[in-house]
Amino acid sequence: MISTIDIDARKLKIDSIFNNTPNLFIKNKSKGMDGAYLVIFTDVDYPWYTVIKSSKCTTHQGLHSMPTVTMRVNSTDFIDIVYGKLNETLALMTGRVKLEGDLIRAVKYSSLFEKFE
Repeated sequence: MISTIDIDARKLKIDSIFNNTPNLFIKNKSKGMDGAYLVIFTDVDYPWYTVIKSSKCTTHQGLHSMPTVTMRVNSTDFIDIVYGKLNETLALMTGRVKLEGDLIRAVKYSSLFEKFE
């Protein structure tokens, strides 16, 4: 079982990631990528989604009613992917990440953002 302190720490890290995502958005790579990209964490009830529309990026805590792509992932794996500690392709191939929806957009999604540091 995950402690409440650990869950709160993960939520703070997740908040930081999603709150900074619009700042790292690369507008000129977003052609044809309009949609809602939902992340559902398998170990923490704390979904977030990113909306890309007309070369703009916004993020929202909660569920989206009709996501273009849904990613299901453990919160630790998600954080490690974002910070480059876990290869996203390897995570997908080994089942640590599960994708639903438009898989072409899902694969291109991470290329729309500068790397987190």
